[in-house]
Amino acid sequence: MSVINGNILLIVADEANRIKYEQYLTGAANFTLITELNKAYQQCLQYYYDLVLVDLKLSLGQGRLYLDKINSLSHPPPILKIRPRQETVDVLLMEQRGVEDLNVFLKKFSDKLKEEESLSANLRKYKRYESIMRVTINQNLFTDLLRANTLNISQGGLFITTPFPFECNKELEVKIYDVAHDPIKTTVGIVWMRPWDVPHHLPGIGCRFISFDREGDRYVIMEYLNNVLENPKGKA
Repeated sequence: MSVINGNILLIVADEANRIKYEQYLTGAANFTLITELNKAYQQCLQYYYDLVLVDLKLSLGQGRLYLDKINSLSHPPPILKIRPRQETVDVLLMEQRGVEDLNVFLKKFSDKLKEEESLSANLRKYKRYESIMRVTINQNLFTDLLRANTLNISQGGLFITTPFPFECNKELEVKIYDVAHDPIKTTVGIVWMRPWDVPHHLPGIGCRFISFDREGDRYVIMEYLNNVLENPKGKA
């Protein structure tokens, strides 16, 4: 089996389970092993993980407090509970209230990660800044403007939080508020989307800038990124 791409944190303290999990994942996934939840939290403060797998036993009682602390991070990783079962390992899919073989889940996870990596490559050429700003979206499906907020923005695009099921490769007219005195009107293309059922992540769409109603607004955004978000103390 090919190695699963992605930065995975495995949290397990039970020795028997630890051996089984390691045997099950070795050769199938790149992972970092942690045996204490407090250390796992400290690890998550220093490094970004695409996925956290935690033994079901370790997630009970006091363990919930540390998992809640991980979930309280500004960009918390998805946390999934796992348990051994005969010759396999199950991952508990809380959203669907079911279970799935861990290797099958990791294969799906890897495919989705590669897809998002490819689709969002253009956005990640530029430094992204966390910034919550008001936006309105105009699309033929709506009789009224859809109101939403950004989660981050870069010179190349922005992420808009919304539970509405948009499709990739669609173009939208978006107005961005809170950057300048007048709203910035731009046409964006949907590069990737995160659905509602992804654990511990806000749903939304990653968009790239295609054009601006006023071409000078492209430079207004650049100035905003450089002078306000890059240097918060310079903000009036």
